Amino acid sequence: MSTVLAVGLAIGHTGAQPKSPYSVADTDIHLLGEPQWQVWVLAGGPRPQDRSWSRADLAREAAAHGVAGFDAAYEDLLARRLLVETDPAGTWARTVRFHPLLNGLGKLDADGTEYGLGLLGETPLVHLDRDAYDAWQWLPFTPTVGAAAETLKLASGPDGWAAVAERVSGLLAMDVGYLISVPGTTGEQRGSPG
Repeated sequence: MSTVLAVGLAIGHTGAQPKSPYSVADTDIHLLGEPQWQVWVLAGGPRPQDRSWSRADLAREAAAHGVAGFDAAYEDLLARRLLVETDPAGTWARTVRFHPLLNGLGKLDADGTEYGLGLLGETPLVHLDRDAYDAWQWLPFTPTVGAAAETLKLASGPDGWAAVAERVSGLLAMDVGYLISVPGTTGEQRGSPG
């Protein structure tokens, strides 16, 4: 089963009218209609039962929220590279880059098992374990998520690239960063529908 990850950063409404398009920034500004916006927000929001979203999960959640035209909206977002489906070979990870939204605040305890993210000089907003903090810390310093995963050997365990997708999905669900598409890469190889 492939994981679905949202790509881009929400900017909001482009006008004062209730039906005006929403905008999402990636390497370009994308204007989204209501169904695309709803699917994109669901993909980037809290995860179902503390696991990553699959296309089937998103379809069920969209139906529960009354989103009309899920399949068309989903395919449009894939074509615009505002959603990415993971695959066992890690192809997806070579098409996106992670950007942090918070500052690293370092160790929060003496034994180094808890690390903080937040605003400098403030109480930490997010608490992470060492592995999550290491991933958050190093993902922005590489050209793609895939390069970071290879450098940090995140995909070397028994779950391989699925573990990388789960780690990135967890960081996105905590709103500690976002993904952008990397120019010159393609997202044509996608995982199988889940």
